[in-house]
Amino acid sequence: MKRFHSLEKRFLKEPELKPQYVEFMQEYEDLGHMHPVPPPAPEVTKEFWQQWSEEYLVTLQKRHKWSSSSPNLQVGTLVLLKDPGTPPTLWKLGRITEVFPGSDDKVRVIQVLTDSGVFKHSIASVAPLPLDDSE
Repeated sequence: MKRFHSLEKRFLKEPELKPQYVEFMQEYEDLGHMHPVPPPAPEVTKEFWQQWSEEYLVTLQKRHKWSSSSPNLQVGTLVLLKDPGTPPTLWKLGRITEVFPGSDDKVRVIQVLTDSGVFKHSIASVAPLPLDDSE
């Protein structure tokens, strides 16, 4: 994926390269070295998102209760706003703009900026996304 992002950036800087790249890739496909991948069937997509939300998403939202403490969410953290009534593909992506710690200095409510506005959420209804710091 990183490779595609760098290609897109290069095409923005040097637009004359894009037609050459498209022509090269078309020739590569015409020679039978690659072929388009068909989109997955709707049931496969639904199954993927169900498995993803049940198995992977829960690992992002660790709840240690009273046995150990986890760091508070910070302003600027990217989060998914979980909504059990909608499929995960429609969950909103947001960035924490404000945190509201309780009397014990533990953050339990956050303010999140999304593309459709600013909302307050309990930390139980969000999943912080891990960021790759290598970029």
